[in-house]
Amino acid sequence: MKNLASLTIAAVLMAIAVVAHAQDTRPWEYAASDKALNETYRQLQSRLNPADQIKLRDAQRLWLTFRDADCAVTSGVVGDCAMERTDQRTEQLRSTYYTDKTGGAFSLDAG
Repeated sequence: MKNLASLTIAAVLMAIAVVAHAQDTRPWEYAASDKALNETYRQLQSRLNPADQIKLRDAQRLWLTFRDADCAVTSGVVGDCAMERTDQRTEQLRSTYYTDKTGGAFSLDAG
């Protein structure tokens, strides 16, 4: 009976450890958010003229500094804040209208 109780306790502890580990998907979620932002940024850069490419690069660098500073003062988990801000930035970049290399207006969301 003692062995059965030990086995049951061990099984419960292992199940708790698996569930606790499985629930923290934030690193993968953040990686996906970061990947989406980088893909969006590259898409925009490929369609902009050289002067606007520099402006977007500079704006993105400033935004990254802002995001990190902003998330550093939040009361929540910094990684959660960074992921949320990254998703917001991706949507912002996708929905904003830009001027392409030929002078036409475009938005990644509008085509």
